[in-house]
Amino acid sequence: MLADRSSVVLCVVILLLVALGIHLGRDVRLNSWDVRHPSSLVRKVVAHVRRPGGLAGMVWFTLLTALFLGLIHLVVVGPVIAGLVRVEDLRGG
Repeated sequence: MLADRSSVVLCVVILLLVALGIHLGRDVRLNSWDVRHPSSLVRKVVAHVRRPGGLAGMVWFTLLTALFLGLIHLVVVGPVIAGLVRVEDLRGG
């Protein structure tokens, strides 16, 4: 039922980026307006990664969060969208 390989790859990349963003906001305490000061943003991320366990923690959190979000997508969002498509097909749309 998955579309094509490029759609799956794109979905995985997006989930990984979202999970990384959650980690950066949660542990590094970055916000959307920190993008306005790129040098400070890079310094904060590099300092976080250089801490003992910083890189490993970031990688594990990102992978596990992306996996969780992907499972939620498959279990909840996928069937809901499939049901909506089926309803539209039955309505003749």
